[in-house]
Amino acid sequence: MSFPRYPKYKDSGVEWLGEVPEHWDLTQGRRLFSQEREPARSTDTQLSATQKYGVVPQSLFMEMEDQKVTLALSGLDNFKHVEADDFVISLRSFQGGIERSKYRGCVSPAYTVLRPVDSINLAFGAIC
Repeated sequence: MSFPRYPKYKDSGVEWLGEVPEHWDLTQGRRLFSQEREPARSTDTQLSATQKYGVVPQSLFMEMEDQKVTLALSGLDNFKHVEADDFVISLRSFQGGIERSKYRGCVSPAYTVLRPVDSINLAFGAIC
């Protein structure tokens, strides 16, 4: 992936990061996202967080993969609500399990749901 060259750069102050474009601001991730713990709503569709397709409704995932997955037919009380553009982090995040959702629904309580604040560029978050 290549990025455009900028006219001026500055030291980021972060050893592993090096220089960044002069007009960039450095901020902590916790200032860009809020961790959401909203319980699933009664109207929520169960979502699957996948590396191949992103966060998609489980019914769509089963169709695309031509296989069945276990659906939680009851007991969604502990599930977490997800809005479109939320990021869902799986326990396998070290394998790239951070996905942006295009759907509203709910995920297992084993997932972390992050909601971006207004100032974040969602397209950038999706490629990180």
